[in-house]
Amino acid sequence: MNKMSTKKITYLGLFLAVAVIVNLIESLIPSLVVPGARLGFSNIVIMVILYKYGFKESVIVLILRILLVGVFRGTILSYPFYMSLFGGLSSIIIMRTIKSLKLFSEVGVSVCGAIMHTIAQICVAIVMFDTFEIVSYLPYLLLISLITGIIVGLTCKKINSMKLLLDIEE
Repeated sequence: MNKMSTKKITYLGLFLAVAVIVNLIESLIPSLVVPGARLGFSNIVIMVILYKYGFKESVIVLILRILLVGVFRGTILSYPFYMSLFGGLSSIIIMRTIKSLKLFSEVGVSVCGAIMHTIAQICVAIVMFDTFEIVSYLPYLLLISLITGIIVGLTCKKINSMKLLLDIEE
């Protein structure tokens, strides 16, 4: 059985704390363009984990972040929770797939993830609110996804190039 080292668990715990804090701070910033639109900067942490430690670790931290933020914000098992969960899982799956193809840098992977996150959230909203009219937000949300995806990707690329994070050997 592949067990995680104490050092790796410690690093992932620190990453989780940073992701939760960034997400909570970001939720205090009002949406100016489209209601509910967020910058997604906690995804920088998820992408760094994906590139530094792998898919399994990034999924674990992603799910724990969504659960903890849901508990702290009081939105657990409500529509923001489900939108975040399905958006996040869809995003990490597409990012892993695009990353494994080795066609794009962190920026391209991030943009694909941001776009998938948006599409998944729109699909959840259609089901939860039983209306297709929410699709009218999609062009605006995709533009925001493109911009924030570039920012997240560039930030992840810079962090990865700085060699700030220690490699953890099993």
